[in-house]
Amino acid sequence: YAKPLSVNYEIFGTELSVSQNNLKTLNMTIYKDKLEKNNGLNLTLENANEHGYFSHDFNFDSNIKQVCMGGVGQASGADCIIFCLLEDGSVHCLNLYNAIKNNDFNNFTKLDELEDIIEVGKLEKVTTERYFSVYAARKDGKFYDLEDILKNKGLTL
Repeated sequence: YAKPLSVNYEIFGTELSVSQNNLKTLNMTIYKDKLEKNNGLNLTLENANEHGYFSHDFNFDSNIKQVCMGGVGQASGADCIIFCLLEDGSVHCLNLYNAIKNNDFNNFTKLDELEDIIEVGKLEKVTTERYFSVYAARKDGKFYDLEDILKNKGLTL
C-alpha cells in the first residue's frame, strides 16, 4: 500500500508534504497562530513571515518513501519527531519541538543503527497507562522499538 507523503500535525500547527515532482524534498510549513494556540507547549515561532507562517525545505540524497510524526512518552508534545523513511532503507528524524524552541531547522539526524527499513510508525504500549513510542520494520520482518535509539541521540523530550 502507499505510504503517507503528507502529514498535518495540529498540535504543532505543522504541515509536512513531499511533492510528487521531487521526492527528495520534504516541505514543512508551520503556522504561528496554530502553534501558539496550544499553550501547553509554551512555544513561539520566532521566524514566521508577514503572513504568519514559516516554511522550510529539507533535501535528502534518496527519494522519500514515508513521512510520519511520532515520539516517546505520554506528554502532549512528546510525539514531536518527524520521521522520513527513504527508498534506500534509511530513517532520518528531526525533533520538531527542539527545532522550534531553538529556531534551528538545519539538520535531520540519520538513525545509523537502522538499515533496510520498509516502514516506520507509532507504537502504543499499554501498561497501567498509555505510552507511545515509534517502531521501524525491516524487510526481513524484524521490528525495532526506537525508544532507546531516540533517547541515546537526545531526540526525545
